[in-house]
Amino acid sequence: MDIIKFEQEKEQENIPDLKPGQFSNEEEIKENNFKFDFDNGKKCEKHNLPYHSYAIGTDILLCDKCISESKLKYYPLPGVLNEIKRKINENSANICLIKNEIERIENFFKEYLEEFIKTNNNKIDEVFHYLYSILDYFHNDAKQVLNQSISQQKMQISNYLNELKSLNEKLSNYENDLCEISQMSEKEILSSIEKIKDIQINLQNFINYDLELDLLSMNIGINSEEKDNLFKSIQKSYNLQIEFLSIENQHPSINKILSKGNYWQCICGFLYNNLNEIKCSSCGLFRRLETIPFILSNPEKISKDNIQLYNKRKKEEAIELQNKFNKNSESGNYFVVDYNWFLLWKSYITNDIKEEFLPNKYKKISKNKLIGILPPQPIDNLVLLEKDNKKNMVVKKGLKKNKDYIIVNDAIWNFFSLNFNGGPEIILKNNDNIYNSFLAIKGKNFQSYTKIKEKFTEEPEKKNSEDNILL
Repeated sequence: MDIIKFEQEKEQENIPDLKPGQFSNEEEIKENNFKFDFDNGKKCEKHNLPYHSYAIGTDILLCDKCISESKLKYYPLPGVLNEIKRKINENSANICLIKNEIERIENFFKEYLEEFIKTNNNKIDEVFHYLYSILDYFHNDAKQVLNQSISQQKMQISNYLNELKSLNEKLSNYENDLCEISQMSEKEILSSIEKIKDIQINLQNFINYDLELDLLSMNIGINSEEKDNLFKSIQKSYNLQIEFLSIENQHPSINKILSKGNYWQCICGFLYNNLNEIKCSSCGLFRRLETIPFILSNPEKISKDNIQLYNKRKKEEAIELQNKFNKNSESGNYFVVDYNWFLLWKSYITNDIKEEFLPNKYKKISKNKLIGILPPQPIDNLVLLEKDNKKNMVVKKGLKKNKDYIIVNDAIWNFFSLNFNGGPEIILKNNDNIYNSFLAIKGKNFQSYTKIKEKFTEEPEKKNSEDNILL
């Protein structure tokens, strides 16, 4: 119990001031309506406990210990019981609130752990799915080489079998001839001596018959010299860091985390971007769709405000790209982007439902018509590359600028790469064409949120416009 305070509601202007432990008389206590307050009040000087009662027939105020020590008959001061009951109700309500908050925190930790396990297992699966896809490529390539060799071997064996079949037919004919001769008369047998000699000569040749065979053998294994390097290369190809979350070198409080519904988190790690903002206030990246409630999971439930936010994001993205598009590259290098992917991006920015750039079957379209075309998957420049005889990745032959690929400056590439991911980087010395200005192919580091893009099953029907390549 806190310190007690007595406040007098004055019905008359001249009421005597009351001192601790003493009243003018008992009637004043009863007649004047003193309000009892826990927050500020008088305490017993002897026991340092709050006064709450007075001794009947006296002007003495009592605390708990005064009552037990004096054995006096006492009566609660006016308003004490009502105030105590009010405080009981108030504290009971606070207990309910605190219990609800505890339950909320318990649910948070449960949901957080489940979500952390699920999300990060998926991230690990994505990374190693990418690595597996590379191994699958070489696996399938080795199987293809084997199947081609097996086909050649089958043709050779088929020729061998045909030759043996022909030989077997000849032997059957000789066998029939000999059987017929054995049934002849002696004179007829004597007249068949030449034929028997011919059969004997041929049989002698058959007895010495042999085939020169071209039989396959295969040897496969990991080069012993490269085995250690292979392990190290795979080990260096991905990063895995698990640490306790900190924001500006401080651990977040439970209240901040529980208020995460009031903010969206950027992939750079910054947690507290306002919900009405479309760019991260820390790194400047555009807000990812998964941070906009229901836009992907249940688009029919998305609010009008979030639809407006989504359209604002597309509009500002288009403006930012348009401003960067015709500028020279600050680094001096230029980059190649698959034209199919670029058309998908243009379809998303312009909400190309009318199929101005690509048929709709190649686009990701939301179930909610107000949302329209969704952003494309990560950039896939692998469709522009192939392997040479030494198994190195090289640019495919016959590619045409602004039909199979476009060339962008470093600002545009960085924008696409940071906001959509993907690769690999095809770097050029200038913006002439992919062959005359080729510089290098550089594999982009795989990031956890990257998903491998599904390849086109057929060539999309493109509408090319070199004059207005962006919008």
